[in-house]
Amino acid sequence: MAKKAKADLIHPTTQREANWLINTLEVMLRPLARMLVGRVSVHAVCDLLKQLYLQEAARKLEENGERMTRASLAMLSGWDTRTVTEALDRGVSVEPTRIWPELGIMTLWQSDPKYKIRRTGEPKELSLYGDGPNFFKLVVRAIGRNITPKAVMGKLQERKLVKLTSEGNVQISSTRFREFSAKERAALEEISKGMQAVVNSDE
Repeated sequence: MAKKAKADLIHPTTQREANWLINTLEVMLRPLARMLVGRVSVHAVCDLLKQLYLQEAARKLEENGERMTRASLAMLSGWDTRTVTEALDRGVSVEPTRIWPELGIMTLWQSDPKYKIRRTGEPKELSLYGDGPNFFKLVVRAIGRNITPKAVMGKLQERKLVKLTSEGNVQISSTRFREFSAKERAALEEISKGMQAVVNSDE
């Protein structure tokens, strides 16, 4: 494990530069974070940023006429070579269930025979708890124990993907998953165009 630099050995000018950079990045990224939080998993954003960082590191090496190796990519990106190798193998792609963890619940519910009616193949109504297949077990299998089934239920109901029956069971009400409105899509696309214009102006 690499040792951290001692703060008192960092030149004051360098520390001020670091503070300026973090403050500027915060101002730049906060509006994007505000728009994405609760709608896109931070894991998906980090996955994508890692992949893009690696591609841009490769592009920089190529432009400078330098030989591209895992070590040179690691130096530019700040990763270790193992992480670089994993990112190289993935390319720029993020699984939908990585973007929306609750989508993993819905797909498991619709695909696993344990949660389907044998005669029709349709998803079963599930009790919240109890013996046999239930909503609690489904949540734990799909996304683990880090998020409570109650919180998951609230999110799925908010998105109108599930509903409670009169008997207190959970039932799928829709399989259509769309997170952003047309207005929000336009705003995100405008942000991306603005960022691209800044990058292009420096080339």
